[in-house]
Amino acid sequence: VPDVPMGQLLAEINAADAALTSATNGTMRFRYKRLLADLYLERAARIANPEPPAREALTLYYDLLKIRTQPQIESDLLYRSAYAAELAGEVSSGIVSLTRLIETYPNDPIIPEAYFRRAEMRFVYGNYGQAEQDYSYVLRRGDTEFKLQSLYKRGWARYKQSDYRSALLDQLAVLNQLLGPENVAPDGSLAVAELPRSRQVLAEDALRNITLNFAQLGDRLPPASFTRQAGAQRFDYLFTRSLIDYYREQGDNAEAAQVAGAFARNRPDHPRAGELQAQAIAAMEAEGADQQALAAKMAFVRRYGLEGASWQGQPALEVAEVRQRLRDYLDYITRSLHAAAQASERPQDYREAAQWYAHYLQVFPDSPRLSELSYLRADVLFEAGQSGEAVALYEQVAYGLPDSARSADAAYAAVYATRQASPDDLAAIKSATLRFASTYPEHPQVGAALARLAEDLYAAGQVAAADDVADTLIAHRPQASAAQLNNAYRIRAAAAVADNNHVAAEKAYRWLLERAPAGDKQALRESLASVLYKRGEALVAAGDDAAAVPVFLRVVEQMPAHGEPASEIRSVALYDAAAAQLRRGNKAEAARLLEDFRATYPDSARADKINTRLAALYVELGEDDKALREFNRIGAAAGTDAATRREARLEAAELQVKNGNYDTAIATYKKYYYDSEPPPAEAIEIQQRLVELYTTTGQTDKANYWREQLIAANPELESERSRTLAARAQLALADQAAQAFAQASLFPPLKSSLKVKRARLETALDAYGAAADYDIAGVTTAATYKLGELYYDFSQALIESPRPDDLSPEESQRYEILLEDQALPFEEEAIKLHQVNADRAAGGVNDPWVDKSLARLSELMPARYAKTERLGDGIVALPR
Repeated sequence: VPDVPMGQLLAEINAADAALTSATNGTMRFRYKRLLADLYLERAARIANPEPPAREALTLYYDLLKIRTQPQIESDLLYRSAYAAELAGEVSSGIVSLTRLIETYPNDPIIPEAYFRRAEMRFVYGNYGQAEQDYSYVLRRGDTEFKLQSLYKRGWARYKQSDYRSALLDQLAVLNQLLGPENVAPDGSLAVAELPRSRQVLAEDALRNITLNFAQLGDRLPPASFTRQAGAQRFDYLFTRSLIDYYREQGDNAEAAQVAGAFARNRPDHPRAGELQAQAIAAMEAEGADQQALAAKMAFVRRYGLEGASWQGQPALEVAEVRQRLRDYLDYITRSLHAAAQASERPQDYREAAQWYAHYLQVFPDSPRLSELSYLRADVLFEAGQSGEAVALYEQVAYGLPDSARSADAAYAAVYATRQASPDDLAAIKSATLRFASTYPEHPQVGAALARLAEDLYAAGQVAAADDVADTLIAHRPQASAAQLNNAYRIRAAAAVADNNHVAAEKAYRWLLERAPAGDKQALRESLASVLYKRGEALVAAGDDAAAVPVFLRVVEQMPAHGEPASEIRSVALYDAAAAQLRRGNKAEAARLLEDFRATYPDSARADKINTRLAALYVELGEDDKALREFNRIGAAAGTDAATRREARLEAAELQVKNGNYDTAIATYKKYYYDSEPPPAEAIEIQQRLVELYTTTGQTDKANYWREQLIAANPELESERSRTLAARAQLALADQAAQAFAQASLFPPLKSSLKVKRARLETALDAYGAAADYDIAGVTTAATYKLGELYYDFSQALIESPRPDDLSPEESQRYEILLEDQALPFEEEAIKLHQVNADRAAGGVNDPWVDKSLARLSELMPARYAKTERLGDGIVALPR
């Protein structure tokens, strides 16, 4: 039926139907019925829902076949009815028609097509074995228009029967017929854009069936093995790529990866090997086979990045897609290996990660991640124990490469790695640390690095170097942490102490003390007190007591008096401040400080010495009351030694005398005398002092008692001092006897009064004689003079004694002569004694008593002793 428009076709159907209805002739009816059946079949073949017109056509064809006709007509009707049955959905009916055609008219030219149509129907009906037989018949008949389609469909039929190898051969044959060399690109991909659409579709569908067959065969027959056996290597990549795509569509990434990887391994030189290797990797990743993907990526990088394999005829690194893939893979490899090493912490894993960072840098030496990659490589080298290599890389990132986000961290890491690589090389550690701090001062770890360096240098005994670093840390901005500054100031303090820089040490300790927690303050106060004290000591040693005093006093003012180690230093500083004031001559301030010391530290071992010093100071200052208090304190102190106690009591007594407290002084001396049992030489001094005090207070009897003690003590001692004191005591007693003599008046009756006076004279004479016997200069001359005076006074008393009233003149005269005779011997004795003194002048003795004797002689013997001669302006007594 000509290809007419659908409207015209419908009009023709209506016309034929009308003609059939009106026709009465059998021949005409047969002709109109066939025409109508053919028109219905044409319509069914041209519309989307062919079933209604196809059924109409099938009914008509079956009616026509009931009538015996010519074989040519019957064969055509059978063929058409089979087609109508197929369109009507009655495939089995169609198969019956075609089978009848084939069996009835085996030599009909339409038979090959009938076999093909029956094969198609059987295929649709699921009779794949029978369909295969029919397709094979068509193929055996030679070159027909159905041969290519039969070959293609037989492949599908064989696939349906699981005869995958045979199916592969059929479909390969289809492709060989469809595709010439120009339709397979040099890289093995399909190039069919220039083919007719029908051939494109057939080639693509044959490839699809091939793919399904390979999927079913799996490892039993990989694409490469099949093409090699079939001599079709030009299809290697095409089949492999199609199979990979199929697996990926199915979500079977593991199989896709396996196929791609096998091709890349078996055909590494194929232009598409790299691409398939990349696909395999992608499939592995999709499947979650991370370790397999990692190994595959390593292999990819080695081949295309390190070994320089070409990529589809070009250097791989010149292909942007490959470069990006290499970057992605290297990112993944280094990241994965680094993480694995961190998880295992095994040195060999770190070394492998380091090697791959090196590969990354080898492939992309100008990578924008150069600093980061070098830094990460240094990290893993460090963890692998290769600290020296790590140091070099860290320093390259920090100082040799353009500044990056990793630069500062690399500088700090270089410091840390240097410590690990050369823990005893402080010079290297110091160099790395200071370079880091000066280059990247804003880095948050600068403070920690400087603090650690300062501590290490100090621990190594490099105090000056440690101090320099501590100064750098203190001056660093941004400011270091409180803990770091605390350590820095401690080092600064220690260095200053070692250098005797007490001013700097004081500043450091004060800084520390201001910020220290309560638990640390006590020790810091001790250190500060020590520094201040040593500074004061140094000033004292330099002779600068004026400067030392305020330093010592700062210790006193700023440190607690009791309860902690600094208190001990404070006590010494207070004492030394007093000593320095004393050396300066500032006695009052020295006394005040010593008083403060004693009040604050009453149990100090220095307390006794302070008592003595204060006593001496108060004596020098003229503060007798205070001095006396101190001497009393010394004398009463339980721990005072006997000698000091005696001395203190004596000093106290002297001060009491000085203050006019004679009775108190007497009591003190007597207590000392009786309690202390002083040795004889000291005892006579106390006795003498009591004599003097009792004399001063007018207690003569008590004074005489102690004079007698002096006289009694002399025979035991027989020293110059004991004889002197005894002589003076005796002289004083003699003076009292002389006074008693002088007080005895002569009165009538002279005999009785004279007897008294004469007795007193004898007593006085004996007393003076005893004094003179000690042969003590001054005492002897005094006793001699007073003896002469006793005699002279007695002679004069006789002469001047009262006369009896009842004497006649003659008796009076004789009485006067008698008195003069009695008085003369005494006057002569007086002259002799005075002459004894006068003679001592010739021997060089010159004292007031000799002079007095000479004066008395000049009265008694003027002719001899009153001669004088003027020599210049002086008057000198002439020798006899």
